[in-house]
Amino acid sequence: KLAEQNNNLRAAVGVHPSEWNGLDFQTTRKQIEKITKNLKKIIQEHNVAAIGETGLDFFRIETADAQSRENQAAAFRAHIALADEHALPLIIHARDTTDEAYTAILENLKKYKKNDTPVILHCMSGPVEYIKEAVRRGYFFGVAGNVTYKNADELRKKVALVPPGQLLLETDAPFLPPNAHRGEVCQPYFIAETAEYVRAKLNRDLEEIYQTTCRVFGAHT
Repeated sequence: KLAEQNNNLRAAVGVHPSEWNGLDFQTTRKQIEKITKNLKKIIQEHNVAAIGETGLDFFRIETADAQSRENQAAAFRAHIALADEHALPLIIHARDTTDEAYTAILENLKKYKKNDTPVILHCMSGPVEYIKEAVRRGYFFGVAGNVTYKNADELRKKVALVPPGQLLLETDAPFLPPNAHRGEVCQPYFIAETAEYVRAKLNRDLEEIYQTTCRVFGAHT
């Protein structure tokens, strides 16, 4: 709706992986079919920037809940196919207390992603080997306001693994505001503070990040 009201905005469309938790097999399949049809209609009628966020979120799933994991995986594969069909970037959400979701994401992308449209790993997280493999594949990494937190040394080390030209900035609004705004609802304009931190503290070139963003999303410089 916001993108319809403002020509300077474009939407990413998709269903968050946690929305598939707790559904049975038949309901999941019917919902995937219905939502895929609706998303295709939106893509055809609007200036959509990307598919997502999609992916796997096992953070709050009990280990025994195999059905929710399979639901998420099936929906993820449907989003991958949609991104391929319409040649759109794919924005991926990954979260887990172990390496399982991260490993499964890489496996699904390797098996089901058929074209070379951009893959964006939203709100960068995960084990080092996952990040290194994603770098090797040429995926992009979204860095949010949590990179500014005092206790985010491990995240900053992981950001250092990302080469120039594969780094993007984001807000994760309404979550993860920059350090100066912790406890507040994250706002889109807070990205300026994250950008300044990345420039000053992590020695990243903001013009390069801007050009990468334009390249990934097909925007005009």
